[in-house]
Amino acid sequence: MTRQWRKPAYAGEYPTLGWGIVDFIENYLRVPAGDGTGQPLKLTDEQVRFICAAHRIHPVSGKWFYRRSVLRRPKGWGKSPVVGAVALAHLAGPVVFDGWDAHGDPVGKQHPSPWVQVAATAEDQTDNTWAPVMSMTAESSADQLGLDVGLTRIFLKNRPGRMEPVTAKAPSKEGTPVTFCVMDETHLWTPSNGGQKLAATLRRNVGKTAGITIETTNAHRPGEGSVAEASWEAAQRATADVYYDSLEGPQVDDLEDRPALLQSLQVAYGSASWVDLERIAAECTDPATDPSDARRFYLNQLCAWEEDAVEVALWDAVADPTATLTAGDRITLGFDGSEGGDSTALVALRHDDKCLFVLGCWERPDGVKRADWDVPRLEVRSAVAETFEKYRVARMYCDPPFWQSDIDEWRAMFGDMVCRWATYSDAKITEATARFDTLLRAGELRHDGDRRLRAHVAAARRQQCRNAWRPAKKDARKIDLLIGALGAVHAHGDAVAAGDLSGDVLAPSIVDPWSLDA
Repeated sequence: MTRQWRKPAYAGEYPTLGWGIVDFIENYLRVPAGDGTGQPLKLTDEQVRFICAAHRIHPVSGKWFYRRSVLRRPKGWGKSPVVGAVALAHLAGPVVFDGWDAHGDPVGKQHPSPWVQVAATAEDQTDNTWAPVMSMTAESSADQLGLDVGLTRIFLKNRPGRMEPVTAKAPSKEGTPVTFCVMDETHLWTPSNGGQKLAATLRRNVGKTAGITIETTNAHRPGEGSVAEASWEAAQRATADVYYDSLEGPQVDDLEDRPALLQSLQVAYGSASWVDLERIAAECTDPATDPSDARRFYLNQLCAWEEDAVEVALWDAVADPTATLTAGDRITLGFDGSEGGDSTALVALRHDDKCLFVLGCWERPDGVKRADWDVPRLEVRSAVAETFEKYRVARMYCDPPFWQSDIDEWRAMFGDMVCRWATYSDAKITEATARFDTLLRAGELRHDGDRRLRAHVAAARRQQCRNAWRPAKKDARKIDLLIGALGAVHAHGDAVAAGDLSGDVLAPSIVDPWSLDA
């Protein structure tokens, strides 16, 4: 049976090569595992809807409508086998626009020299898609399609064409003419494992051939900096050529509420009738399962780390991209200096509306060894001097390690408003985090949406101490701008308490600023 895009099984009409891809899959490929293994593969309406949408074309030129697509579903839904089948269609099926038929429907043909890749950050992750691919290409289908199937590659026998797995450890070479790429489990693609660099390389390669990519992902962890998170953010910004398909279960306040949990799971899993929802519900409520993991992996919901220093969703909610710092504004400053391993950060808080601004962030560039880079101290000093000249600074709290002499010079130049702020002191930093938390949760704290500050906020976890918390790194990412923000907020609170911000004329009334080292 040939499906026509004129009569879709879902709302909205548009031309797509998806129907030809669906027919290819159902005519040639086999069920890779479970009930019906080896039988002809039949797609659900939900899977058909995604394939048709991801392969939408422009109604005049026939070019791809979406440059990249994302399929976000819970574990067990069948993401990897579906995109594996699509990858085989891009190797041997009708995926190139070849005009319109007499009914006005688009016609597809085989690519003259397809190069298809299945990518992941590690070899065992590529198996998620590659193993089903091997099972779907039964011997009879391989002969019909002219496939030379090997364990680590598939070639077309009678014409140019190949399909292969790639990983971050052995990444696709820059410039490889890839026509289609599966990027599997991109919630696991992070800066620390090379995932973002791999994604960028793959997209550039596919861009050279005017091809497309499809990502699969579970609900990403907000703030982790994964490729999946970046794609979600692109979709939130309504990027025109990015298609994002997600089906989330409704909120369940108590996972122990079994009827509500099952109802939510039923929504999240959609047409995946092969999934035992009772078993999944048991996994969700198992004491060994972290509740946030249960919501992410099974209900397909975005959930913050329980140990996040700051909830990224809460942080995003108080962003004001229109905010600008104007000469003469009354501010307090937070400074966190490093020798080169971390970032050196300068952050301001405006008194009038408690809005944070990044005034400077000096960080060793990617790929440069620590021994080959030093913080540009003259540039930092110049930025601090310019700040005091341009704005009315009430207080400046400085993290003293590595910058003691500079802090002494700033105090000599600008007065006792410049203070050493010992972040290594649990008493000092937990007092600051408590103040920061209170303002943020009360909706009194704002920021201008600086993406560098957001990245540092998202990279911090809570480290318990003194019945409170202090920020610590989750991984190799930097958190210095967050420390600077904490310093600026804490300096503001102390300045207000001392009356330093009560009028237009700033008159710092710190009795002994160096006592902050205690």
